[in-house]
Amino acid sequence: MDIQTLHMISGTAGLLIFVALFIGMLFYALWPANQKQFDRAARSVLEKDGKGPKK
Repeated sequence: MDIQTLHMISGTAGLLIFVALFIGMLFYALWPANQKQFDRAARSVLEKDGKGPKK
C-alpha cells in the first residue's frame, strides 16, 4: 500500500463519516418529538430580553 492509496482511503472515509454525521444531525433536528424542545428554545431567546411574546 503506497501513500496515494492511503490518501484516497482516508479521504473517502472522512467523507463518509461527515455525510453520516450530517444525516444524523438532520434527522435529530427534524424528528417530530424534538419540535417542542426547539420551539421552547427559540421562544426563550425572545423572552429573556423582555421584548418578545410571552405565552
